[in-house]
Amino acid sequence: METIKCVIEQETKLCLTVRSRKREYLFARALYYKLCKEQTNNSLQKIGASLGFSHANVMHSINKIYPEIKEYDTDSYYAYLKCQKLTKKLKEQQFALLNEAIND
Repeated sequence: METIKCVIEQETKLCLTVRSRKREYLFARALYYKLCKEQTNNSLQKIGASLGFSHANVMHSINKIYPEIKEYDTDSYYAYLKCQKLTKKLKEQQFALLNEAIND
């Protein structure tokens, strides 16, 4: 999850742990939650706790805020797609390095 957090923070230039209700922070956290849910096996409680929020914040962001991003905010949605590709690529590279270490 730390990799996803770093990628989102670099792309949005925002700190995800800031407790703000400004749109840019809500959208950045929603992207983080969505990616964590897709790419990890962590519970919603663990995903929320990684930023200091509850599982309810995670559920709300994924179910209500993310669809708004997808429909109305193309810049944030493209940032999500870019981050999604980047985190998948980083995960594959880490997996390849791990396999090399095991096979050597």
